[in-house]
Amino acid sequence: MIRVTGYPSDLCVSQVEALTTLEEGSIGLLTADTHPHRGSPWGSVIATKRTVLPTAIGLDIGAGVCAVQVKATIASIGNGMADLITRFARIRPVQPSSHPILEMIAVQAIPFQRGLVDEARRELGWLDAFGHVRLFVDLPGNTLWIVCMTGSMGFGRATRRWVEEEAGNPPHFPIPVGSALAMDALDAIDLVVEYATENRRIIVESILKQLDLHPHASIESTHNTASWEILSDDTTQGYLVHAHGTVPMTIDEPAYISGAWNDLSCIVEGVESVPARRGLFMGPAGVFLPTCDPSMMPPLSTVVRLHRDALKVKTWLRPLSSKRGGG
Repeated sequence: MIRVTGYPSDLCVSQVEALTTLEEGSIGLLTADTHPHRGSPWGSVIATKRTVLPTAIGLDIGAGVCAVQVKATIASIGNGMADLITRFARIRPVQPSSHPILEMIAVQAIPFQRGLVDEARRELGWLDAFGHVRLFVDLPGNTLWIVCMTGSMGFGRATRRWVEEEAGNPPHFPIPVGSALAMDALDAIDLVVEYATENRRIIVESILKQLDLHPHASIESTHNTASWEILSDDTTQGYLVHAHGTVPMTIDEPAYISGAWNDLSCIVEGVESVPARRGLFMGPAGVFLPTCDPSMMPPLSTVVRLHRDALKVKTWLRPLSSKRGGG
């Protein structure tokens, strides 16, 4: 079964069909801003009961967002706003000399991941090539937000390659749930997600310190992961929900949805009209990649409108400055 929001391309549909046919009774979802990617579309969800599907969570395990509303406002900064924007454009990565997540990799991870601890240490505190940080002001124009969107870099990519090599059976590398490899793979994915989450926090904390700003509230989510969920379709047994470029929509819980590079983004939350649909009824992660052709994808306003049964917009965010990854 495949559920579709919006008007996905035939290639996106065929990619999800290829994954759902690997297990009878699995469920696929395509969000309104979906577009083709390697193995599975960005903006898709595959829910299974008996199979781990590494392809269904994308190449960059743990990719996600950390969005922080700061205490300072445009009104309180006043004439210093231009200087703040200039300083934001000049921020530099600050790498921690030590961190608990590195200790977890060195001690608790599966043997393969323990060997990646030096690479994980070198990359901690950095944006990957597709990551970015952005400075926003909400509309009507007073509250400031800092947003970091990045993934797990070499640590995550190496883990993904290891899972695929161990699983064999390309192109989708299915792994039976309950097998030793499935348990190792899910544990490895969880650790990568935690590493990527901590990395985003480190980056945002460094930016706040460099700009002399203080956090007021934060929103965190992971777009590429696999986790067990109880869904309204069948509450007797959990589904393994594989998310690739999607944000969970839950009632009264805020989520950040990114727009195109120089366009508006927004803060949304799930609504009562969609009961108990965590996992499958996920909102879009947004058309945020600066390398994508905006003309090939719907604007964020269209995406939000198509998902209006599942979410409502709390506030729109206008970009003031953006900085891409790679250093």
